[in-house]
Amino acid sequence: ENAFSLGEDSVTAACCRWSGLLLVGVGDACAAIVGITYGRHKWPWSHRTLEGSMAFAVGVILAAALALFLDFGFKGLPNLQAHLPAFVAAIFFSMLLEVYTSSIDNLVLPLYF
Repeated sequence: ENAFSLGEDSVTAACCRWSGLLLVGVGDACAAIVGITYGRHKWPWSHRTLEGSMAFAVGVILAAALALFLDFGFKGLPNLQAHLPAFVAAIFFSMLLEVYTSSIDNLVLPLYF
């Protein structure tokens, strides 16, 4: 069984294990710090900023790469390409969900991801 099957040691299972920490602990924190400090461009119909959203995405991607490396080591990195489009889409839609939810984003984001 390889690291990217649907078993307990799969990338999907790893993303489920790490989702709360990635989205709320890293992504939301990065978005808040960068958005408050450097944010100048607001999303339509939201108080959130584009700069904060980009920090959310970059923070989640970097932290997820580290988390997957900790789970699988170098053996899982070459096969990561197969999951990359779905992973990037999940991060993008999580970012949009964070932009357009007000006070429940910390509850909703890990459930969506």
